[in-house]
Amino acid sequence: MKNLLDAINSFIQVKEKTKKAIQSKTAFISISKKEILLNHGQIADNLYFVRKGLFRGFSMHKRKDVTNWFAKENEFVTSMYSFVSRNPSLETIEALEDSELDFISYKDLNELYGTYAELNMLGRIFVENYYIALEERANSFQFQSAKARYAQFLEKNSVLFHRVKLGHIASYLGITKETLSRIRS
Repeated sequence: MKNLLDAINSFIQVKEKTKKAIQSKTAFISISKKEILLNHGQIADNLYFVRKGLFRGFSMHKRKDVTNWFAKENEFVTSMYSFVSRNPSLETIEALEDSELDFISYKDLNELYGTYAELNMLGRIFVENYYIALEERANSFQFQSAKARYAQFLEKNSVLFHRVKLGHIASYLGITKETLSRIRS
């Protein structure tokens, strides 16, 4: 189980002074399964790092929740749109398991960016990885069949099939539970 500093060190090497500054600005929380980390309409003030647990981001569309993403151990969680733009979130973030998180506020993260230039590289890497994942997802919806999206999901996220309800996976893939059942058989 990694903590936030371990994760940062896997991307870039930071000086001891920078590590201490990060530690002084981060906090830890535990939340329970089904607890809401961020509600639709709230401004995302924190960037979270998942030490333990599983989350999903979802939006409501015509009284139906649509899963946008999943995040598990060693991944970051926030409403990126809200965190960066400072506008209300378009999605809700829910814990799918009992979870442990490190987090840092938007204000503190930006203060660290301004004080420690080496952290700007980390921010760039984080945004680049987020953008790549977003573009891959958009392309899969535009150019792949439901069966191909399922196969790609299995390849990249096989561990999630044992941890996530099939209805959430179907929603993430943009298909019904019945279609997912047909594809699986």
